[in-house]
Amino acid sequence: MAFFGHPCKRVHANHKSQWLKCLTISAGLAFGMFAHSAPADDATEIAKLKAQLAEKDRIIADLSQRLGNGDTQPVAAPIETVLPETLATAVFPPSAAIPNLSTVTDASPRFSTIFDNLSVFAGIDGSKQPQDFGVNALFGARLHFDWGIPLIKERGLGLHIGSGLNFDDNAVQVFNRIEGTKQRLQSFTTLGVYQRTNFGVNWGIGYDFLYEQYYDQFHLGQWRGMFGYELTRRDEVGTNFMLRSYGSTGNFGKTPVMLNSINMANLFYRHTFNYGASGTVWVGLADGHNAGNAAIGDSGHLAHPFLFGAQVDVPLNEHFALFGQANFITPPSNGTVDAFLGVVYHPISLTDRRRSSNLRPVMATANNPTFAVDLGRKR
Repeated sequence: MAFFGHPCKRVHANHKSQWLKCLTISAGLAFGMFAHSAPADDATEIAKLKAQLAEKDRIIADLSQRLGNGDTQPVAAPIETVLPETLATAVFPPSAAIPNLSTVTDASPRFSTIFDNLSVFAGIDGSKQPQDFGVNALFGARLHFDWGIPLIKERGLGLHIGSGLNFDDNAVQVFNRIEGTKQRLQSFTTLGVYQRTNFGVNWGIGYDFLYEQYYDQFHLGQWRGMFGYELTRRDEVGTNFMLRSYGSTGNFGKTPVMLNSINMANLFYRHTFNYGASGTVWVGLADGHNAGNAAIGDSGHLAHPFLFGAQVDVPLNEHFALFGQANFITPPSNGTVDAFLGVVYHPISLTDRRRSSNLRPVMATANNPTFAVDLGRKR
């Protein structure tokens, strides 16, 4: 049963690479298949095959010499390599297809690691909240990392660890003139668990810590959670919530104040586009916030104000993406206006990350859009 020789019959001497490839593959495969499959006592067939291989070596040597002398005449086709019928059936069963060796590539699977869902963000940050006492806003830079660590890979269950720093300067001169504060440093830390199931349900719950150096030093905490359901492969709906845990007291100049996170809840819709970018929008309510003002006095407490926001995540190439969030609690005059936007770096390429996409965190590390802070005068 002949397997090799036919493609080489139509090859001429001026096609050097095709000749050498054809002959080398024919000889190598024939010898390899026979050496691994031949019965130990089939000495006659082995001798016959060795003779055929020796003849091929002679033809290759003769071809090389003629090509070196500039001979471009067609060369006689090499002899066919014939395997015994029993060997041919064992090596290539009737249902098996001979592989196309010209298209073989290194397609070995890549093993996932705990770093598949690690990312680092750098960008700009802007914020105005009730904690700014009605007379300040801030703008600066943000750095953070997000890390999703597999706990039970088959179930899509993971551990989320994240931490970020905001370095912001005052965007208004009032604080600097009446109290002396010129900038703010914030440190956010998120620790939680999450799951992306294979039936479309995604959830996560975590705890956020906030430490900030502002007109005083403050430590705050909140619980944060998310529950979503994938209507289609590209569309998801769900809810987010933020619940205060503990607040912190301090002083604005000589005025004692109390800072607390603002409870929030929203309904969201997320769409993922064909090229991998995703956009999320949400609407919801906050439980309330104060309308304090250091310059003209307080104007009371606002209950259940409306809120809305958005998130974007746009891959730029295999390792970089554009990412940002914004959240607004009404009214803008004494509510919140928080946003950040920047570039995310993924050490693992986008192609490889898609193999473990069910283990990416469902929430980002906390920042001002997801950790709004209220201020009240301490009496």
